[in-house]
Parts: sequence; C-alpha cells; structure tokens
Amino acid sequence: MKAKKEISTFKRLLSIFLIIIFPIIITGFCAIGFYGKRSEQEALNLVHVQMKYYIEKYEENMQEVQRRTIALLNNKDLQQLANLPEIYSEYEKSRAVLRVQHELDNIKNFQKYIKDVSVVLPRLERTIHAEGYEKGSYTHLDYKELEEIMELNTIGVAGVCNYYGELIMPVSARTLDGLPIYVILVRFSPEEMKKEFSYSVNISDSLFQFLIPEEGFVLDDFPEETSGMLKEYMASGKEDRDTAELRMGHKKWYVFREPVPFLNGIYYKLIPGENIIPATKTLMLLAFLFFSATVVCIWGFFMSAHRLINEPMRDMVAAFREVEKGNFKVRLDGRETNDFGYLYRAFNTMTENLQTSIDKIYNQKMLIQKTELKQLQAQINPHFLYNSYFMLHRLIKKEDYEKAVLLSKEMGTYFRYITRNGRDVVDLEEEDGHARIYAQLQGMRFEGRIRIVYGELPENCRKIQVPRLIIQPILENAFGHGLENKEENGILRVEYRDNGQDIVSLFIEDNGEELSEQELAALKDDFGRQPEEREIQEVTGMVNINRRMKIFYGKGAGLYLSRSELGGLCAELRIPKGEIRENGENVSASNRG
Repeated sequence: MKAKKEISTFKRLLSIFLIIIFPIIITGFCAIGFYGKRSEQEALNLVHVQMKYYIEKYEENMQEVQRRTIALLNNKDLQQLANLPEIYSEYEKSRAVLRVQHELDNIKNFQKYIKDVSVVLPRLERTIHAEGYEKGSYTHLDYKELEEIMELNTIGVAGVCNYYGELIMPVSARTLDGLPIYVILVRFSPEEMKKEFSYSVNISDSLFQFLIPEEGFVLDDFPEETSGMLKEYMASGKEDRDTAELRMGHKKWYVFREPVPFLNGIYYKLIPGENIIPATKTLMLLAFLFFSATVVCIWGFFMSAHRLINEPMRDMVAAFREVEKGNFKVRLDGRETNDFGYLYRAFNTMTENLQTSIDKIYNQKMLIQKTELKQLQAQINPHFLYNSYFMLHRLIKKEDYEKAVLLSKEMGTYFRYITRNGRDVVDLEEEDGHARIYAQLQGMRFEGRIRIVYGELPENCRKIQVPRLIIQPILENAFGHGLENKEENGILRVEYRDNGQDIVSLFIEDNGEELSEQELAALKDDFGRQPEEREIQEVTGMVNINRRMKIFYGKGAGLYLSRSELGGLCAELRIPKGEIRENGENVSASNRG
C-alpha cells in the first residue's frame, strides 16, 4: 500500500487562500457591474450627508461659542471691573483682570478659527484681550471702533455682523439707557475659517463658498476661471436644489448647497464629477488590479515568511547558544527596522551589559588585589616600623614604663588591624579607631613638633559600612608630605561633619607649607581622570582610596582635595550613610552580613 503523500502547511494555506479569494473577486466584479449605475447617486448622497453633518457640527460649535460668551456676561470679576473698579486695589485689579483673561482664553482656544476674544470696559477705558493678541493683552479703549460696532445690526440667531470684511460676534451688557457697560467681542479669522470650510468634504480639487447675503460677507477659495460658475448656477433657477450639475467646457461639476440658519448664511461646495464617481471601466480595471495585487502580495508573503521569520529566529538561537558557552562578544546585525531588529539590538545591549558587568567585577577584584598588595607593602614599611620600635626603646630606657606599655599595646592593635584580611568592609567605628591609633603613634613620635586635634565620630555614624584602610593612608600622607618639614607648631586636624541627610564628611587638614597652588591643581587633575586613563600599577594611595570609594558607593562618594583654612592640604572623604555597592549594584548597608 502506497503511503499517503503529505501536503505541506504552506500549500494548504495557499489553497485555502485561493478558495476564499476567487469567489470574492468574482462577486466583486458582478457587484461593480450591477451597482455601477446606482453608485453615482449614492456617492452624491454621501457627499451631501457629509456636508450636512459638517455644517451641523459647525453650527453646534458656533452655538457653543455664543453660549460661553453669554455666560461670561455673568462673571463676577467682569461685572465688578466694569461697574465698581474702585473697590479693587491695584493688585486685586490685576488679579481680576488675569482671571477674566483666563476665561477669554478658554473661549478663544475652543476653536482655531477664533482670532481673538476681548472685553471692552468703557469705565476703565481699557480692553482686555485673550492671550496671544498682537497688540498686547491689555490695551487702551478705541472709542471709534466701539461706536462703529455698537451701530452694526447683528444677523441671525448667532448675532454676528460683518466688520470690515471680518466676522465678529458682539455680546454686550447695557444700562437702562442703552449705554454699554461692557462688550464682549469674538473675532473670527477669515483665513482660519477658509481652512475650516475647505475640510467639509475630503475630495481633491473641491471648492467652496460661504455667503451671508444680508451682510455681504463672502468667503471662498475660487480660482479666477471658476469664479463665474456659481453665478451661473444661481441664475439657472437650480439654486433651490440641494444638488445640481453644471458643465464648464468638457468638465462636469457638482454643486452642493447647504443653508446655515444659525448664521443666516449659505454654504456651497463645488466638486469635479470625475473626483466623485470614476468611470465604470476605470473602476473595473482598478478592481482587477487591486485583486491581482492582493494575490501577488499574499503569495509573496508566504514565500518570504521563511526568510523573514525562520532565518532571524535561527540566528537568535545560535547567538544564545554562544552566550551559553560564555562568548559575550557575539553580536547580531540590528540595522533592520522590524521587530527582529529591535530584538537584535536588545540582545546586543544585553550582551554588552553582561560583558561590562563582568569586566567591572573583574576590575574591582583586581583593584582589591592591588589594594591588598599595597597593604602588605605598607605593613612591612621599615620606616614606620623602625621609628615605632626606636620610640619604644627610648621610653623603656627612660624607664617611662606607663607610656611604653601604652605604645606597645597600640602598636599591637595597629599591626593586627592592617594584617587582618578576613573582611573587606568594616564599620566606620572600627576604621576610625584604627586611624586614631595611628594618629596617636605618630603624635608620640612627633611630640613637641605636631599637635593633633582629632574630633569625635558622631554616634549615628558609627555603624556605617566602609572599605578597610581608607583613613589611615590619608593621615600618613599628611604626616609624610604636609608636615614632614615642620620643626614646630605643626597642626593636624581631623573632624567629622554630618550634613543631617545622606552624607557624612571626614575632613583631614594640616598647616603644611610645602603644597603650592600648581601642585594642588595637579593633584585635583589626577583625581579627575577616568580609571581607564591610567595604569592600575600607577595608582597611588590617595587616588586608590578615591577609586575604591566610587566603586563601593558610586557617584557622590570619594576623596575631594582643597586648600585648608590652616594653610596646607584639606582632604575631604565623603561617605554615604545609606547604601554600599557590591558587584556594581546598590544594596542597603543594613542588609549586609
């Protein structure tokens, strides 16, 4: 028995597509032929419905403008400014004017074709305008203009009138004698109204005319060659029809008429016949081309699906397998603008971040190793060790056993701390205690030459987590460089300052005279360099401290140098209270083990 031949999914989808699309194509051609004669009237009706809907919406907007304007007549600030301005102080008057201007802005911003909304206050001899008026928001009253406007006859329910070719809507509050107390004027922009009326029906090459016969107000976008067409239509006796057909040369035009009762106006729309109803043969050809293009596009879709989906997915799977092997340098081409381009770029960003994180952790560990090497070198530094033993020898020889006992105890505590490698992070209280012991040892050595002023560590800062050996090297720098040549009156001052928020600063200052401004500037420049700009082997003690602080805490922490009030160097060690960074991430100090 022969095995049944398997049909691929692609062929099945193609067959289903053809079964569905062919009846649609045949039905479409039949419908075009059957409804070809009726399409003209239906298209004309659709245009008329669209135009009627647009005019109704336009009238609703104009009614809303009128409603808001009339409502503004009852505004308390406006009434008091117009009738009793003297009850306001200058400040209160300015605030009232701003509130009125805000109401004017609300009306103006309601529609784009509102050019300006203003209120005329005869008693103040001022006119308040909405924001954006070209002459300013608070102008002197133009009495001539006010008289001309008050003499105009308003037309329609909207109460509009034509003022020098510009449509305006005046609304006034009057005295019993008919004199205006204040007048609200809404001015409509002819240019913006043209744009608004031209959008009534979205058909290319269409023209319009808006006419208010009683006011002689006309807006249109007619070119010269078609300016007489509407006059011909009006003279033909067809003006009472909603839709009429006109011919200009060999070109057929349709004229649509819609009254605008709210403004006592009439709106005309002229549309070329060829733009409303294409010829039937052209429509049939376009339909055939459309369906043919649809078939080709669907076929192309199925043929390109493999290339557009399967291949990118295969590349992504291969790239992830490389990442599983530890190759974080693999990259995908993310130049495409499709979804896979986004996924490729996201993948590249992910691998770059992973590589950066790995490099950062590696550099941190390398830096820690270098720091530990420096510590080992420091612990066998012969100068400090010899000086301490010689000092202990002198005390014993002078039979000052009390100081000798103290010195030997402090030396033991000191060397035990610097040789202990169990923890990289300690409480600030421990680090301060170690530095204080170092200062005491140096104070005994330089007794009579250097006075040490060591401030107390604030109680709320004692449990802050800090890297080990960040204070003693700064003190060592002060003794070894700033105060080395001081024979007398040397001062070393150590002081904590808590800003009460998230930073505690440790200031270590000396009154050394060796540091010049050029040397201080060079030190600051060296501190400002990025880690990749200097070799790790060349990191000095204080620069090393600065880098360790920034690695552990991030921005804001570190060592900052300046000129001390005492005359020498001031080293400020900024220590954040709340968080410490491990492996490039911030964690709460309270959550550390």
